[in-house]
Amino acid sequence: MVRHRSGRLELSFHIAFIFLFLNLAASFAIIKGTFYFSCLLGWISERYSVAIILQSHKAKPAEEKARKKYKRECRDISYLLH
Repeated sequence: MVRHRSGRLELSFHIAFIFLFLNLAASFAIIKGTFYFSCLLGWISERYSVAIILQSHKAKPAEEKARKKYKRECRDISYLLH
């Protein structure tokens, strides 16, 4: 990570590329119909991106609400699949 002059943390190119790859893989999994796998990839990408965002500033309530909703939807689908 690179520290900006304002003191804010920014993502390096490599970390941003990894998140892009994980999101593309999750999108491809949704297209192929493997929703459970896409939830896993989305959760990994979202978990680490939220952790890095939280290092630089406090999460906004809307971000927290969206993250909880996404996790709940994935959990509900995984229960239906078993």
